[in-house]
Amino acid sequence: MSAADLFTAFVASLAAYGALRWAIFASITFVLVRYTGWLGMFISHCVVAVLIAQHDIAWIQGAMKAPGWDGAPDMDLIFWVGVAVRVVIVNCLLLPIALISYRYRVRDARDIATQTT
Repeated sequence: MSAADLFTAFVASLAAYGALRWAIFASITFVLVRYTGWLGMFISHCVVAVLIAQHDIAWIQGAMKAPGWDGAPDMDLIFWVGVAVRVVIVNCLLLPIALISYRYRVRDARDIATQTT
């Protein structure tokens, strides 16, 4: 398997979540970090991780319930490693949104502080 094949599989696995789900991930991250700070960053990454796991579990169970299932794919250790890798990758891709949101939080706090003095 070449590097191009791995990259194509990687992009396809991230695209499988769809634009709406990516918008939900980004919105959760932005709002939680914007209004709760660093704690919100941790919480948003945990919420996104749960949503990714839920999506992947639903996908794998649908494949396992399909007629003619031959034993692959299944929910073995490799599946859970794949879920963990996707969680890390998606949260890394959401990190710039979290940092921008935190910057807005800091800026607004500074603006409020200068208005009251």
